[in-house]
Amino acid sequence: MEISEERVKLLLDLENIIGNECYNPKMRNYGSFGVREGDGRRYRYPITFIDSQGNKDKRRDPIAAIPPPEIAITGYYQVGINQLQIIRALNKLVDYLEQKHNLKV
Repeated sequence: MEISEERVKLLLDLENIIGNECYNPKMRNYGSFGVREGDGRRYRYPITFIDSQGNKDKRRDPIAAIPPPEIAITGYYQVGINQLQIIRALNKLVDYLEQKHNLKV
């Protein structure tokens, strides 16, 4: 699958929106001096990329250093034993919007 660098930037921007919408209601929050501030916390879900040698690169800010297209497309979320192939899914979503709804990217 070949995608342009411009498309990779779009996919990573979309992934960044999704990755920043995680919330764990069971996390305990403590502020200054150990004062408890209530339950729940938002956090950035990490995305993992795999290079051509099979090495994994887990990141919380993939936009800081944008990987090349052949690595970017491998981006996934590890959810327990399962993987959500987030970049491939977003690429399919953009394809769908281009074909069915005349989105111009």
